[in-house]
Amino acid sequence: MAEQPHVLYVDDEKQITDLMTVALGSEGFDVTVAHDGQAAIEALSAKPKIDVIVLDYMMPMDGLQFLERVSQNPELHAIKVILCSGAFPDQQELWNRLGGSVRSIIKGYVQKPCDGPTLAKAIHAALGTPSRPAAASFLEEADEAPPPSMPISDGAVRILVVEDDNVFGPAITEKLRSQGYGVGWCMTRKAMREFIPKRALRLPFDILLLDLALPDAFGSEIIRELALDPRSSGLKIVIITGHLAQGEEETFLSQLEPKARALVASILIKPYEWNSLLATIAQVAAKLPK
Repeated sequence: MAEQPHVLYVDDEKQITDLMTVALGSEGFDVTVAHDGQAAIEALSAKPKIDVIVLDYMMPMDGLQFLERVSQNPELHAIKVILCSGAFPDQQELWNRLGGSVRSIIKGYVQKPCDGPTLAKAIHAALGTPSRPAAASFLEEADEAPPPSMPISDGAVRILVVEDDNVFGPAITEKLRSQGYGVGWCMTRKAMREFIPKRALRLPFDILLLDLALPDAFGSEIIRELALDPRSSGLKIVIITGHLAQGEEETFLSQLEPKARALVASILIKPYEWNSLLATIAQVAAKLPK
């Protein structure tokens, strides 16, 4: 086996594969992504060798059809398979559907939604390899409280991600840092305020990537609050939310006062693709005051 196990992540939801590529990469895995069964078959024929398949059981091409093709190829029998789904049937019913050759390659089940550390443990268990030290994960341990924040790293353009999902928040932060931005993350309005020194003459971030629904505030409250702060001159806000449907963006903006509305540069509706997020951030960054 390669020093870094090679995982083939098969899922038709691109946002999930993008996030889990970052999360599993931080756990020490090389990751190849396939969004359908045919792409997965092609990945298995490429190099380097795949050690583990993480398979979305509920893909449009039934995951079991894909597994049948894998199990029929003797050269692939060494591969370990972990089924990952938000809607497993009864385990006995599932087991009854599997042929003997398919049963032999399935080494684990993980319920969606899951985070990087949880999936990494399942992969290591399937491979019989030790897990990495917990300090290498986004979270210290899966059953411990999430870190309250990540400080803003060095970068010409500084971004603060305010997102209460303790998997997506760090994953977004790491992804944007890999693009050269200075990025930090926190989960609440209270934590966001703690990023701003009381005597600061300007905000310590140029772009605010803001989830609308936070544990201690709704995003519109934060936007209005920042609009009244003279230090927000030049600030641009990119909203990321699952609480608006496509087409409702203008209705939301129309409810904001002019100064608050002027801060909002863009709205991305979840689930969005990484490329859309990166393109949006690049466009907003290009228009920041020099």
